[in-house]
Amino acid sequence: MKKTLITLLLFGSAVFTLTAQSIKINYKPGSVSMEELEMDSYPLDTSAAAVLLCKDTDVKVSFDSQLELRRTVTVYRRYKVLKEEGKDCADVELIYSADHSDDERIYGIKVVTYNLDKGKKVVSKMPSNLIYRDSYTADYNQVKFSAPDVRVGSVIEVQYTFTTRRYWDVGLLFIQGNYPVNHGSISVEYSEYFYFNKLTRGHHSFTEVKRDTSADTYTFRGATVRFDLFEDVFVADDVPAMKDEPYCFYPDQSRLGVEYELRSVQIPGWIYKNFSTEWSDVDNQLVEGGYLKEFTAKIPLKVEALDDEVETIKNVRASVLDAVKWDGEIGRWPSSTKAFKEKNGSAADICGIIASKLNELGYTSSPVLIKSRTRGVLASFHVSWDSFDAMILQIVTPSGKVYYTDGVRGSSYLNVLPVEYLIPNGRLLSVVSKRGSWVDLTKLVKNVDTFNVIAKLDASGTIEGECNRLFNNESSIYEKRKYAGGKDEEEFIEGLENAMKVDISEFEFPEHDAWSPRASYRFKFSTEAEVAGDYIYVKPFINKYHSERDFQDPDRRNVVEFPFPETVKYSYTLFIPSEYAVDQLPKPQAFVFDPLGSKVVVKYSMAGDSAVSVSFMFIANEMTVTAADYEVLRMYWSEICNIYNASIVLKKK
Repeated sequence: MKKTLITLLLFGSAVFTLTAQSIKINYKPGSVSMEELEMDSYPLDTSAAAVLLCKDTDVKVSFDSQLELRRTVTVYRRYKVLKEEGKDCADVELIYSADHSDDERIYGIKVVTYNLDKGKKVVSKMPSNLIYRDSYTADYNQVKFSAPDVRVGSVIEVQYTFTTRRYWDVGLLFIQGNYPVNHGSISVEYSEYFYFNKLTRGHHSFTEVKRDTSADTYTFRGATVRFDLFEDVFVADDVPAMKDEPYCFYPDQSRLGVEYELRSVQIPGWIYKNFSTEWSDVDNQLVEGGYLKEFTAKIPLKVEALDDEVETIKNVRASVLDAVKWDGEIGRWPSSTKAFKEKNGSAADICGIIASKLNELGYTSSPVLIKSRTRGVLASFHVSWDSFDAMILQIVTPSGKVYYTDGVRGSSYLNVLPVEYLIPNGRLLSVVSKRGSWVDLTKLVKNVDTFNVIAKLDASGTIEGECNRLFNNESSIYEKRKYAGGKDEEEFIEGLENAMKVDISEFEFPEHDAWSPRASYRFKFSTEAEVAGDYIYVKPFINKYHSERDFQDPDRRNVVEFPFPETVKYSYTLFIPSEYAVDQLPKPQAFVFDPLGSKVVVKYSMAGDSAVSVSFMFIANEMTVTAADYEVLRMYWSEICNIYNASIVLKKK
């Protein structure tokens, strides 16, 4: 079966089977065997701290004769603890709605631990008084419990049932997680009156997918009505644990599971409700709900327009941030007037105030709703306000220039957004037309990282030099974040020294906190070349933009996501001592990788009789590489990394 990241689920009469689980067990609760207790490692992943021997999730979307529609989820998990750190699987915390209208409950909690003691099976049941229920937040409650007598070698069974009136909210159901799964299943049962959009997702494949059909009845106005009951069943065996992979914003995109979204429910003579909407419907709901009013609010803050449009935007932003402190929250729906009065607010609140003042000055500033890259791709059928988790502003100046900004982050700028906001489908809701449209935020600016090095080698092999590095646009926000994320400048410098294998002095990073599309730092450095008899070997790349560690794994489960399109320019000039002459220069090289819109070029040349010049350029015009192109990406990356290993060879005259 072809592996894809998101595959449309098609049901038919065929059932396909790929493999069977490695450990054969009886899945009935309480049927823990001696073989399970005696096992000391999982054969498919000997590093695993625990393994889910069985992971079953059964969902039922149902109704009764009183028009009570509910969703009920029954969960069964059987864990095997293999190492000390795997004991965490014994701790369970469940969060559910505190809203009485949702009527959410968790019940039927059963937790049993099985241990092997002197060759005998010992059973420990969790008493009900160790189930803790309390408030989690104002909107949510929680249930917490832990399995008793957990040791390395324990088998733990966890069972519970969750029920809610939110029958439509089936959502994402995953089999794959932090531990490998020997056998997992998901079943979703619903009547013929419920119509769902369905997606399977994941790099791993289901072992079996099928639909079972049975008959059921209900009584309506004294008449018995027969209907079909469907049960979609998904089975997966030998599912590996999810693992961290470099260049991945949303690992769950490749996590094996299914996603259900209710399109409509149509029970003849009883209920008809359509959940499907168009994006224009979402736009209208927001407009009717007063969303756009928050971007044209009357804010008693005096700000004047300047002669320069960009300076006017900067002035408005600075004035608003002087008056209202960002509380660190993101938000989607601003409360502009309230935040201004309280002098504190979310990013959405501050954007609302900035937009209000700009609109007052003759600019057109509208919200753009964002689903961050850290939350995955916006599914085509998931037409909902809940799809978004953040917002930014689009600003159209009186002269017609268009800018985008998140408003609050000091490291960002106009058209320079946090990398998690670089998405192809932001939803713009115009304050003028009151209509929505899609905007692409992935390539608003050209991102360039320029690194210039001038170095001097003495006859003993010591290299001393100066470095100047300039970042433009997204490259600047990336580096400013790294600098600001450190405890102090010394920590940042130490990180550079370790990465470049040099000693740094006279480091300067001016305006690292300026709201600007640029950043730069400079420093002096010293390092040692390799001296061997009459030869000196100099590696000209003190900074390496690519790492051999990035794509070591031959298999890739996630799409490769680079932060942003970028051009890297590195130049290195080495002045050599008069006692030496160049014996050998590395050969020029050039490579291309079309899926990334990428190329790399490196050249070496003499700069007169006493200096060597190196120029290196890397260009990547795209941001993603699919799993299908991963193997070629690895080879391309390896070739680039080999460039960094080249040496300039000097020989004593």
